[in-house]
Amino acid sequence: MSSNTKKQSLQAWFRVVMGAATIAVAAACASETATAPAELDVAVRAGVLPPGQAKKVAGLERNAVVSTPLTVSRLLTAKSGGSLALPDLDVTLTVPAGAIPRDTMTITMTVLPGKIVAYDFAPHGTVFLKPLTLSVNVKATKHELKKQPLFGGYFKSNSQVDAAKGQVGIDEVLSATLRGNTLRLNLWHFSGYVVATGFADEGI
Repeated sequence: MSSNTKKQSLQAWFRVVMGAATIAVAAACASETATAPAELDVAVRAGVLPPGQAKKVAGLERNAVVSTPLTVSRLLTAKSGGSLALPDLDVTLTVPAGAIPRDTMTITMTVLPGKIVAYDFAPHGTVFLKPLTLSVNVKATKHELKKQPLFGGYFKSNSQVDAAKGQVGIDEVLSATLRGNTLRLNLWHFSGYVVATGFADEGI
């Protein structure tokens, strides 16, 4: 397949995913309690990027660089769920009741160092019975200046993060909802996630 054909294929695929995300946002705005349809989340979660095509994304940049990893851990129960938060960076992970696949689990959220909005979650490889919600305040980022569309990217290993370039090689793409300055992603499994502004290799 030629590079032009690959680029056109990826662009078309990306427009379908982001178009579905736009519909979900519109539906959510119609009700204070509305959320994106479950079908969309399942489709995106299962929709690994096309093999052999560009996977590198540009991460959303913070106004201030995070110099060292910032971590929070909490023991949660399947019955009650709970949340983890790093208030200084306005990020919260919400775990609903019934999401954890065993009775108890210690969940860790780490903000990766650098200029982009990226996180590591543990235990790595955990698959949840219900989606977790990652809520990120994007006010203190370059999004305030550019107002670019945002989406989420899943990566298996921190070795896929190029902090110097502000780019991440991702394995899956996720739709995002944005209300005011709060962006939300539904996470079905761990390890790493990035808030992305586009595909770096294809100029999308």
